[in-house]
Amino acid sequence: MYTNERVQWWLGRSRSPEYQAAYKRIASYVPTDARVVIDVACGPGYILKRLYDANPNRLLIGMDASETMLAEAQGRFAGNCLVPKIIMPDQLDPKETGVVLVKDTLIDTQLPSELFDVTLFTFPELGAEYEPNDIDRRLITRYQIVSGPIAPEDYDDMGVTFRGNFHLTRITKKNGVLISTNYNIQENEASMHGSSSLYSKMFGLLLDSVDFFEDRKIYSDVDERVKLNTPKGSRCGYFIVKRVRSNNAS
Repeated sequence: MYTNERVQWWLGRSRSPEYQAAYKRIASYVPTDARVVIDVACGPGYILKRLYDANPNRLLIGMDASETMLAEAQGRFAGNCLVPKIIMPDQLDPKETGVVLVKDTLIDTQLPSELFDVTLFTFPELGAEYEPNDIDRRLITRYQIVSGPIAPEDYDDMGVTFRGNFHLTRITKKNGVLISTNYNIQENEASMHGSSSLYSKMFGLLLDSVDFFEDRKIYSDVDERVKLNTPKGSRCGYFIVKRVRSNNAS
């Protein structure tokens, strides 16, 4: 999933004023009293640094598959005389405070279930290369039962999305908060309704709210081809699922 070209692409975008504004907004949704918070695919650690400055007396975990990204995140805290440890998932101590960085991937994460009060996921939806496994097949089958047939050409993208969401909801505590950001979106009521239905039926979750923010610069950074095919006058940007809470469905 992570090539050097993609890492450099992401580092360059993350430094832009548009992305920095998005990070500030995303961080503002995290309750300051949340005890254990994870930023999945934390990248260079900009959101983690904002969360640490808001409350250093909790456990903040940044997870990423790229050693380059984790090293960037380490450097983000140099001004605080803090060098976060980079560990593997089985080395995590939930009783710690401060910042810890975990080298791991969301698709295959071995992090403990129902550990996090708040789970953040902000990712530029560029697709991923992976081998489907049994989790993918079970989730795809379940979705077909809920919403009907899936076109064969959509299988891989759907598998990545479902498998990622499966792990996000698994590691978040019951009645915890999942904050998910999608940069590649057009404002579309049907799309928002579909997302809400999917989370509820697939994962037993209820969406409290979805906030849409228009920003063509971020949108075009994600996929220039999509921007070129977007009808004139349409609103393009990113949305944030501000709170997703368990409805205790099985």
